[in-house]
Amino acid sequence: MSKHLTSEDIQKTVLESQDDLARMLRAVAHEKRLQLLALVVEGKQEFAGLLKATGLSKTALANHLGQLIDSGLIERLERGSYKLTADGRGLLESLVGTYKESQVRERAVRKRLLESYSRGYDVGGGVKMDSYGIDKKAEYEPAWISYVAAISGVLKSLDVECDATDVAGYSGYAFIVNVSKGMTCPSGPTALHVWDEIHEGTQVFGWSVNSISEDVSYPRQETVTAEDLERVRKHFELVKNGLVRTKRPVVIWGIPVPEYGIVNGYSGDSYEVSTFRRLSDEPDAPIRYDALQAPGCLEAIFFEQEKPVSDVVQRDLEAVERAAQMAEGAQALKGYTSGPDAYEEWAAVLEGSPDQVNYHGNSYVGACVCEGKAFAVEFLRRMAVRHKERPQGEPLGIAAKEYEQAQQLMEEFVAVFPFAMGGELPGEKLAKGAAILRKVRPHETEALGSLRKAVEVWE
Repeated sequence: MSKHLTSEDIQKTVLESQDDLARMLRAVAHEKRLQLLALVVEGKQEFAGLLKATGLSKTALANHLGQLIDSGLIERLERGSYKLTADGRGLLESLVGTYKESQVRERAVRKRLLESYSRGYDVGGGVKMDSYGIDKKAEYEPAWISYVAAISGVLKSLDVECDATDVAGYSGYAFIVNVSKGMTCPSGPTALHVWDEIHEGTQVFGWSVNSISEDVSYPRQETVTAEDLERVRKHFELVKNGLVRTKRPVVIWGIPVPEYGIVNGYSGDSYEVSTFRRLSDEPDAPIRYDALQAPGCLEAIFFEQEKPVSDVVQRDLEAVERAAQMAEGAQALKGYTSGPDAYEEWAAVLEGSPDQVNYHGNSYVGACVCEGKAFAVEFLRRMAVRHKERPQGEPLGIAAKEYEQAQQLMEEFVAVFPFAMGGELPGEKLAKGAAILRKVRPHETEALGSLRKAVEVWE
């Protein structure tokens, strides 16, 4: 179609209709909305089918569909079914045609080919270098929630203007409360099944995140086997290749304890790292590739390439939707309780099962939850200010106040159980801790309600 337009026609149309054109482009400037256009290109699709295909929440899907309908790209037929409009098909055809003819696609094909060779080389022995270091090293941000600390450190090394509050808020991690059933296990803050959603939130800062993991613990049992050593050696080669290929730090799970940490290079058979040890002012000595402590999985997170940053209003809406999803307990695995109910489970263990109260686990989960509340308060305050003239501003502010009450109570809990690998657990301490947790729960519930309200009235 564009071949029949003169430069004068193009210029005149753009200058006269730039607002409409910008609105149309914003409507498709999101991966999920492009996916929806592709799903309805062959004909009518039901809401339930789109929900399953996209993996979105009902609220998020309705919001994306609404934007496409408002832009005239999709039309609603009867209740619960949708199809592509002529304008939608025309725009999609133009977009795909331009992409196929562009150098962007060719570069993407070459990049995938190069990566396939790199993966093959991993198994065959890896990068033939004794050492390698990133020029601009990343530093672990002092924080209890190690994913937030490690990701924040890498993003800052990539000159992204953000802090740990931003990462905790946009990833949704600030709103997670997760505890093991029947005992106070330190695995709670990381025993989650929403990592794809967390990584997706992390990408709002303008970098695509590629998590490669093997869902088997290292080591599988207490004793390291030959099979374990082969797996972790291949993992080492994967990380080494990623460092050389991207020339950027890599985040991995299990250094130097079951936490996320940053790899800035390698020397011989060891990772050069920046880790959780900064919290206790310990030196960050290199960590041998086979000295990982990685329950649940071996994982490496690569920052692959820069990507466009979403419109701030849309980005914030998706963050609040993600926050509500995390806050309501969507991340619970078998054997764990998440969301507001987690506080009652936690309190019941302190009161009724003192033999299952591990001091380290109890104090560590307490420190992480307390920090998460602090991140949530500051993140929502910033957002409430940014949206103060819109309907969502008020419920965002209310949610921040509820989380502030929860944070203050969790600070009391941390004072009762300061972090340590072990400590005394007299009955009066356990009873006091349980009482505090039960006071936190209603504030968590009220905050969740306000997050949902903010999504409902979002403009």
